[in-house]
Amino acid sequence: MCKPENKNVYSAGSGSNDNTSGMEFSDEFQAVLPLSPVQQGMLYHYMLRKDRAYLEQAVCLVEGELDLEILEYTVNRLIEENEILRTIYDYSQPDSPRQILLRKRLIKLEMIDLSGMEDQKNRINVFIENDADRNIDLTRETFRIAVMKLGESRYKMVCTYHHIIMDAWSIKQLEKLFFSTYYSRMKNLVHNNTNYQYSSYLEWIARQDYEKAREYWSLYLKEASAPIYQEQLSEKTEITSINIDISEYPDRIIRDIALCGKVTYNTVILAAWGIFVLKNYYKSDAVIGCVVSGRMIDVKNVEKICGLFVNTVPVLIPGNLSFIELLKKIQGDILKSSKFSYLSLGEIMSCANLKTNDNFMVINFNIDSEELIAPYEDFPFVIKDIYYRELANYELYLDVKKKQETCSININYNRHKFYFDAGDLRDEITGILEYMKNQLFSSVQDFISTGNNSDFIAADVEFNFE
Repeated sequence: MCKPENKNVYSAGSGSNDNTSGMEFSDEFQAVLPLSPVQQGMLYHYMLRKDRAYLEQAVCLVEGELDLEILEYTVNRLIEENEILRTIYDYSQPDSPRQILLRKRLIKLEMIDLSGMEDQKNRINVFIENDADRNIDLTRETFRIAVMKLGESRYKMVCTYHHIIMDAWSIKQLEKLFFSTYYSRMKNLVHNNTNYQYSSYLEWIARQDYEKAREYWSLYLKEASAPIYQEQLSEKTEITSINIDISEYPDRIIRDIALCGKVTYNTVILAAWGIFVLKNYYKSDAVIGCVVSGRMIDVKNVEKICGLFVNTVPVLIPGNLSFIELLKKIQGDILKSSKFSYLSLGEIMSCANLKTNDNFMVINFNIDSEELIAPYEDFPFVIKDIYYRELANYELYLDVKKKQETCSININYNRHKFYFDAGDLRDEITGILEYMKNQLFSSVQDFISTGNNSDFIAADVEFNFE
């Protein structure tokens, strides 16, 4: 993948005749911008396969007095204020793709009336699936919204979008802007959101030292090995999923370990899963992918910018450390790596002569909400039953969601390469956590090689050779 050039912004109003985008340069374009390395990686998969990888859907139930005209106004106002929502993509020159920032973009919501119909649930599911099958033509659009009326004061809303434009953090930011914009329009108040733009992040990327980043990842991954299973398995892909509920007891163990080790809850989860992976899939130091925010960087108001910052970075799980050393290393490594997390995963892995597929499993710590409550007492509706449909481009993908005193782990995996039993896997993860708590200063490798975990039920993990 090519990296962004330093001369990275071409203003449509500058009078330049540069047609780097491969598109006809017109006054409709505000600017022609490079892609971030992570965007480049996603666009590469899009160009190569044209499938639903990185296509996402947010689905929710709206209950209350929803004014569809104000809703459409609100969406278009958000588009006006956030340049990433006015972006389309040109890859007619594959070695130098560009994102085209439009001066203006208006969308019409797709309205569907299902009120009075008995098979609403089935119709909704069919629509959602068909809408995903339409995919997204990134040269024309990056997202679309449909609203289905179910009855008096009840609506189902579906937003289908490509991950290339935004991450979960951005969605959180847009949720806040949505409520304030809708409320201001409803009350005829002066509306003045302060917005910060994605182009400032692209400018930051263009100033980074790519060689220094590659040197960091090359050194970090020098001991990493490829997983032991890959060459023997089928090339077929069929994603299925299971859900594991981490009950109050193992959740308390996780919190106890975090407190004792002075690390975060998420670090303990990463370590436990890393030990499971090391035990089952690697001969030596394992590599797992971890989704990071990508926002621990020196960009002004980075936490308020809508766009794609999130990235998957490799985390090394060595077996020659004690449990406490492993916990400290994981947390420290993620902090150090944040300075160089702007490189795409493929480029990071290539620094150590590894393939992207060598990092075949990824863990994500979910920050999605299931219900949104407006910060106004007289707001006319609530948004609830929110769920997200996404197709992650990995053979094995964990989505971890922390609740009050429990935790749930949704595991999506290629059934032609893996098999998991939810109960057995939960038992083994609990066993690892119990051992870790009681033997915090003992060796990870001793735990794996000497059978010290024999008192715990092994996960029903099998390799499929279909």
